[in-house]
Amino acid sequence: MRIDRARTQLQAEVERANAACYQKFAVFDCQRNIRVKNRRALDELRRQELILNDLERRAKANNALDKIKEKSLTVPQGLDTNPLVLPADR
Repeated sequence: MRIDRARTQLQAEVERANAACYQKFAVFDCQRNIRVKNRRALDELRRQELILNDLERRAKANNALDKIKEKSLTVPQGLDTNPLVLPADR
């Protein structure tokens, strides 16, 4: 899934950036900035994931409804469409 790959890539970038922070004088400031950027990126990925999940759920629900409609429209062979007449009354 594209979102999973993006998360993995983001994690690798965060690890590289954290390692680079140790080369700077203000290590904690650098790491805090990385955490903020990481959180924003993860929040955006989560938002996209929720949208995709919602679309998938709706598509499955529509497919299920279509199947139910198809079943309700088909009349089994050998059965009369008049529900008032029982097979024993014929």
